[in-house]
Amino acid sequence: MTTQLPPRQDMMEEPSIKGNANALAFLEQTKHSAPMPSIPEMGNVWVPAGAALAAIWNDNQQPGEVLKKAVEQINTAIQTKK
Repeated sequence: MTTQLPPRQDMMEEPSIKGNANALAFLEQTKHSAPMPSIPEMGNVWVPAGAALAAIWNDNQQPGEVLKKAVEQINTAIQTKK
């Protein structure tokens, strides 16, 4: 009804999901994914990652350089927040 994928494995065999090419593409990607923890500390990841993506997209900066800086910021935040 909402065109969202259900968060239940047993629902993945539903005909409305198996017959939807977009849903199948997302389900294929889940085979290569790991769930993220739902904790406030994830902000230490998403803030630098979001800034990096914005710099690449909006400012045409070099992805390798920008993402390397984001990883450094994430690692620093993780180490200092312990």
